[in-house]
Amino acid sequence: MTNTPYGEIWRTQPPRFWNWMWQTRCGAVVTERILSLCLEADSIIEIGCGYGHFCKELLKRGWTGSSYLGFDLSDGPATFSEIVPAVVARKADFMGVLAEDSSAIGNVDLIISQAVLCHQAHWLPMTLAAMKHASAIALDVSYVTDEPLHNPRRRDDGCYDTYISEKLLLTEIAALGLPIKVERLYNNKRGCAELLLTTHKRYALRELPK
Repeated sequence: MTNTPYGEIWRTQPPRFWNWMWQTRCGAVVTERILSLCLEADSIIEIGCGYGHFCKELLKRGWTGSSYLGFDLSDGPATFSEIVPAVVARKADFMGVLAEDSSAIGNVDLIISQAVLCHQAHWLPMTLAAMKHASAIALDVSYVTDEPLHNPRRRDDGCYDTYISEKLLLTEIAALGLPIKVERLYNNKRGCAELLLTTHKRYALRELPK
């Protein structure tokens, strides 16, 4: 194990990597679902905003909300922050910001992420954090396994490549009584299944486990 700072791989990836990433998501069912939810939201946080491909697509489709806040460890946020007054993007780790000051991120209508939960040691901490700061969430799971257990693989940069077990995920959600809907969707761009985790606005924060 090296002493490479957490997430260094995302800081050093060139823009063409993020273009390729968007090509594997643009037009995919899960991305279209998240876009449709965003078009109904006034305030949005995107965890893992990269170089703003999703944000720009959202604007192209006519989103006129009051606030979009993106977080990413790469140099991407500086390339699209403030392209319109409602858009702000920060080069920062969402969970790190919360750890330093939980009040730094207010409550929004919707928190989204794509290809982020699969790089956490476990899906739950980031999901709960999102639920506590948003009326609704839409988070995708890009690496899915039909095995009975999650399979986190820690990398030298401190990130993980975690294959999340759909069976165990559903068991954990039920055991915690979380108001999360899980949908299995096929991504024809990547040629594999993904999971979409969503909550509905009717669920109150008091229902979340402490």
